[in-house]
Amino acid sequence: MENTTTKDSFKHKIKNAWNAFWNNKWYPFLTLLVLFAIILIIVFIYTDDRGGFLHMNSDDLIQYYPYISGFFDKIKQGNVSLYDTSLFGGVSFFSAAYYIPLDIFTFLAFLLSFFMENETAYAIINFMRPVCGALLLYYVFTRKFNTKVSFLCALILFCGGTTESYYIFPVYLGICFYAPLGMLLIDLCIEKKGYYYLLLPIYSVMVILYDFYIAYMLLAFTSIYFVATMFASLGNSTDAHNKRVLEFFKRFFEYLLFVLLGVVIGAFFLMPSALYIMHQTSRNGTSLKDIIYSLFNKNPSIESYWYFNNEHGTIVDFSWRHYFTQWMNLFIPNDPHQLCLVEPGDYIREHATMYITCGGFIYFIYFFFQRGKYENRLKFFVLLMNILLCIPLFCVIFGFNTAPYLRWFFIPYFLNLYAAAIAMNQTNLKATGSKVGLYITILMITLGLISMVYVLMLSPSVFIHYKNVGDYFYLLLIPSLVAISLYLLILLLTLSFKLRGKDFLHGKAIPILIFLEFVFATIIIFANVDNTSARYYTAKTTNEARLNTMKEIYDYDKKNGYRTNLYTIFGRETTNLNILEGDVNFGRFFQSFYNTPLNTVLKSYYEEPSNSWSRTFNGGYSLISGPIFNTKYIISNENIHLPLNYYNETIKENTKYYELKDDIPFIVYDTFMGAQTSFNSIQKQASILHYGYIEDFDAVKDLGIIETPSGEIRAKFNNTYMTGYLTFVSETDNHYYIYDISKLSSAYKNYDAYMIMPTTEIRRLTHGFMYLANEIPTTTDYTNLTQLHYNTYYGNDLCNYKYLLVENNTKNTVTTARIYGYKYSIYDDFITKQNSYTNKEFVLDGTKMSIKVTMPEDTSVKVIKTGYTYSSEWEINQVFDSNNNPIDFKTINIDGGFLGIVVPKGIQNVDITLNFSPEGLSTGLKISLVGIIIYAGILIPTVLVFIIKKKKRVTE
Repeated sequence: MENTTTKDSFKHKIKNAWNAFWNNKWYPFLTLLVLFAIILIIVFIYTDDRGGFLHMNSDDLIQYYPYISGFFDKIKQGNVSLYDTSLFGGVSFFSAAYYIPLDIFTFLAFLLSFFMENETAYAIINFMRPVCGALLLYYVFTRKFNTKVSFLCALILFCGGTTESYYIFPVYLGICFYAPLGMLLIDLCIEKKGYYYLLLPIYSVMVILYDFYIAYMLLAFTSIYFVATMFASLGNSTDAHNKRVLEFFKRFFEYLLFVLLGVVIGAFFLMPSALYIMHQTSRNGTSLKDIIYSLFNKNPSIESYWYFNNEHGTIVDFSWRHYFTQWMNLFIPNDPHQLCLVEPGDYIREHATMYITCGGFIYFIYFFFQRGKYENRLKFFVLLMNILLCIPLFCVIFGFNTAPYLRWFFIPYFLNLYAAAIAMNQTNLKATGSKVGLYITILMITLGLISMVYVLMLSPSVFIHYKNVGDYFYLLLIPSLVAISLYLLILLLTLSFKLRGKDFLHGKAIPILIFLEFVFATIIIFANVDNTSARYYTAKTTNEARLNTMKEIYDYDKKNGYRTNLYTIFGRETTNLNILEGDVNFGRFFQSFYNTPLNTVLKSYYEEPSNSWSRTFNGGYSLISGPIFNTKYIISNENIHLPLNYYNETIKENTKYYELKDDIPFIVYDTFMGAQTSFNSIQKQASILHYGYIEDFDAVKDLGIIETPSGEIRAKFNNTYMTGYLTFVSETDNHYYIYDISKLSSAYKNYDAYMIMPTTEIRRLTHGFMYLANEIPTTTDYTNLTQLHYNTYYGNDLCNYKYLLVENNTKNTVTTARIYGYKYSIYDDFITKQNSYTNKEFVLDGTKMSIKVTMPEDTSVKVIKTGYTYSSEWEINQVFDSNNNPIDFKTINIDGGFLGIVVPKGIQNVDITLNFSPEGLSTGLKISLVGIIIYAGILIPTVLVFIIKKKKRVTE
């Protein structure tokens, strides 16, 4: 009897302790904090042990980390400028605004970077964004729901919010924080009215600085959340219908007014960032005509009605897989950095989730069977947002883009989670209420189970893999299959008990399973951690050391405008080396919002693939193309040889450091040409060195610029080059093509340098490495072979070699390659002409560009071509002649995308200064100032009234 009493007493104490735990808001909060801390410690011990930092080996490593790291370094060095020379060709600072969130988290990462690598600091703080977001959501929900519900929803947000695009696109992690913050602010405005509206402008400015591009979606989300919850709240009001309608529109007008006021205050940052996207990139908006047309037609340019399969730019069929993917996302913590659940290459539909755990989905279904005026009104908005998610047109609208990217349309995710929380709270995590709701829930979970079995049996014909990692695929799918099976079993048991008038299993089992899903989803988030970041740090350290060595050897000054070509392996860890290092002009970059003006010259004259957002470029680093891109310094491998009659050479630690002997800070043209489409590759590169390329002569005819006939240009270079073809021999096991060069005619010995061009898949093949050999190698070690500098070899003994080895980076077979032999006279004649322009001086200091040069006496119009991209944002300071008359210098787009300055006839001494002012910055600052004055005019009197009322209450 005593043992029974003791046992009952012990159970009673445990039960009381359990209830006390959930009755105190701080205990679950601290538990969440401990859970997240444990995850953080485990992950970062693991990554640090591998010599790196947490990343997903995707866009985060390619774009986001280099941008943040480069930004931190610029701040530490004190050289942050509104004109950013680290991106290829130079561009506005606001081109990087999307990548660099200016908020408290980034500030903390910056402070942390003084004690560790920039990337590691940023990775740690990035992890804190969803952590803080989950903790904030817990607080938001505890204001409405019990602590158990709030605890579970915080876990769901953490695992659901971070298993998708957010770690691939780190800036999106902030959504996990700013969306709950917006929900809290809206709740306070609706509940408390009054002073909380004054916080809305601050919130608008915060999200604009965090990320102006995502701010649009965050403000759209808060607006919809305000309308939905305000409309639902008025359903419980006892006031007359007309009064409720009036109250709704009054409150919504107040909300909209204060949000827009915040947008006005943030115009100083929003305008230059948005105008850059709209006017200088390929991310342009669509027209109303296109949208309306697409409602009734398969329009490949927008796809904004339903999703279709795309084949070679043609819409061919309805994409059932897309909708099947979104259905499956309700049950699987989709992990797109390893697994892509849609058609291959269908990028716009990747990186999106509706995953609120299977348990959360069950309560989401229950929500539609809850009764109450608030719930009934809210159902309309929740259902509407989920329907709109299925229609690409609305993803276009909410994403503010022609392509219906799902990852920008996250409104349904948070509304669904909120709806699930309502159902959890009202049912107290049990299956109480409508039997119909339980039947439908069982049906939906059964369909999910059938879909998962279908995928498992037919994989990979249904699911497309990024990396084709079969073991990982089953590791992801089988636990999800087990989880959904357990949920179905619990629901069936619940139904069985319910039919017998009992209910004791469901309320305990589903929360436990949701927690287990959190554990599983968290494992999935970090399962991709590998040693790539160790290679990233190795590459970063090595390249920094090489750059510093180059600076020590030569009199390097970045302000002189010269570029450094760092010859290294193309890989994820070196893609944005320009941005990471700042002082180097590497041949590859990737930037989602950079449509370089240089695309014209790169495609037309250097035959490079022209993607608006990325570039893999080799053409600007030969002797005859280097001056076009202001490439004076070259850091190369030890087995690459450049002509010492034109370059100074220093060898240190198996690395060669070259400096072009001639000083060419800019090029002066006095003869000009149009596009030479009929020229071959060597003629194009030779001609643009001597003739300024004008894309549209009609636009400059009033400047006195005259086009040189093509025949005259062709004749100039007739005796300077020779064309031949190489014979394909075989392909090696390590995917190198072997060409026979021994059959080249003896005439090639009369030339000084050689440029190899494949005739198929132009230039893509040359992104790899090329070697010269007299025997076909039997091993894959080519370190002792003579290597070409990109696709160029210097020296007249090419014919002494028998074979050319070319790395194959293409999917198509390239069996024929063209070879050009050319004479150094192409470069010599160019230098002779440029040396006639004396006293040349070029300085680029931040946003200020200074150019000086003395011209010979003649009457021709000349154009000074800089090594930086053309932009109307460059303005020339007014210059006067000796008679105090203004000289009409003008900027011009020269050589297919470079900044040029037109020098009028008769001007000999040029001394000009240009200033760069990002488009929209000046106007944005003025608008922001007006907004601040208006806000201060509202805030100050309101605060004074509040203080007076408070003092009055105290005295009373």
